[in-house]
Amino acid sequence: MKIQDLNRIFGTLLILINLFFFIPSTLEILTSNDNGEGFGILILLMNFCFHLFIVTGIFGWLSVERLNTKAIRVSLTVLMFLQAPISLVNVIIGFLTIYKKIKIEQALLITNIIGFAIMVLVKIVMNIK
Repeated sequence: MKIQDLNRIFGTLLILINLFFFIPSTLEILTSNDNGEGFGILILLMNFCFHLFIVTGIFGWLSVERLNTKAIRVSLTVLMFLQAPISLVNVIIGFLTIYKKIKIEQALLITNIIGFAIMVLVKIVMNIK
């Protein structure tokens, strides 16, 4: 299976898990009046980082030629650094991409796989329905 096909698969999975689990969870936190113990704000920060994976999921559908444009490379690297609160691996991948040690499509695939794995684990642990 080619890297581009894997990017499309994991990109689609990231978008779907965001649409069905994390966006409704964010809306529920924003609209609730329950102050509780303040966990809502912490979860909201984590959800914001998960919503950034929607953009990397969309990038998974771009062709290799479009991924190698300067604007997409810079955008993807910035997204990797913004996702640092939930995955330090993305920061390392961002540096490797900047110094051209790995190709952009490989960096995108690794980012999407890590994002998907973290989102599934959070969903299981928090029992988001």
